[in-house]
Amino acid sequence: MSAKKTNREIVIEIDQEIKNEEPILTPKNELFCRYYTTAGPTFSNQTLSYALAYGYDLDKADRTNEKDEDGKEIPESSEYHRMYHYVAMAGSRNMNLDKIIKRVRQLMVDNFNNDAVMDARLAEIATGGKDADSIQAIKHRSELKNRITKKVDINATVRPLVGMTDEELQKLAGE
Repeated sequence: MSAKKTNREIVIEIDQEIKNEEPILTPKNELFCRYYTTAGPTFSNQTLSYALAYGYDLDKADRTNEKDEDGKEIPESSEYHRMYHYVAMAGSRNMNLDKIIKRVRQLMVDNFNNDAVMDARLAEIATGGKDADSIQAIKHRSELKNRITKKVDINATVRPLVGMTDEELQKLAGE
């Protein structure tokens, strides 16, 4: 005879099933994660990633600062600054959500295993002139994936033929 479950046990089971499910992202959340993990100006930039994913066009925002009663400009009071500060804060808030963090990590792992993405990131780092640690990591990854071939100088182990006399060459050929 099977024991009947109580309402409390059923609720606990349902709650556990919900916790085990993959977190559901909105389309804009997914876009944010993809922008954040894609090589280019949005890579690892929560502000720009949020602005693009949620439709905030920073380039079109008015950069003219407002003026006070005396006619002096109020620093960072333009539409652009207000929008920028908002998307920076919202992007930061997004990066504190577990479901966003989990998806970003998943995309980063996928990107790490993608040669085209890694090549683009290496090009970005090389042209930016910084991130020496990242370059070392990419080199190490490339060596692991056998994408780098080490060259061996054969002249270092073999006697150079240039500069030998005819007699020396004939002697070598006869050996």
